Order: sequence, then structure tokens, then C-alpha cells
Amino acid sequence: MSQPFVFLTEADVNLIEARISLLEQHVVLLTERNKMLAESMQGMATEVAEAKGAMSSAVVLIQGFAARLAVVETELAGVGVHSATLDTLRADLDVSEQELAAAVANNPLPPTEPAPPPTA
Repeated sequence: MSQPFVFLTEADVNLIEARISLLEQHVVLLTERNKMLAESMQGMATEVAEAKGAMSSAVVLIQGFAARLAVVETELAGVGVHSATLDTLRADLDVSEQELAAAVANNPLPPTEPAPPPTA
């Protein structure tokens, strides 16, 4: 079986060229948008890493204060001194640790979904 010949007029060729040009423009726009999205995702990844580092640092700091406070409290108790100020500091540290834990728990990372397959 032979295929029939298709004769294109100049108008047909111009229309095809215009559509190809339009498709090329769409490819450029999609490529630019993809680049912007990738940069945005990288920026968000950096922010998340920084936030995780800050939260970890805050936890270590709070736990360090609590440990130092416990040492001071033990030393004072060893000489028969009890301080209401130390009780207040311990309560403040406990509240700060609970608030930080609640903030982390209330802002979980969304589950990641696999990327959709490319379309042809």
C-alpha cells in the first residue's frame, strides 16, 4: 500500500511553522518554570535544614541549662539550701521545652509523594 502524497500550500507551511514556534516558546517557558521551581525547592530545603538545626540547638541549649540547673540545685541541697528561684527556673525550662516540642509536633513535614511519570 502506498501513501498518498500530501501537497501543502504556503499557508499550510506557515501555519505549521507558527505552531512549531509556539511549541518552542512553550518549551522555553516550561523550562524556565521548572528551573524556578527547582530553585524554590532548594531554597525550602535549605530553610528546613536551618530550622532543624535551630530546633536541635534549642533542645540542646534547654537540656544543657536544665543539667546545669540540676547541678546547682544538688550542690545547694548538699549545704541545706533550697531556692524558690531555682524552682522557677526549672519550671520555665520545662515550659520552654514543652512549647518547642509542641511547635515541632504541630508543624510536621508533609509526606513526600513520588513524582508523576513524564507525559509524552
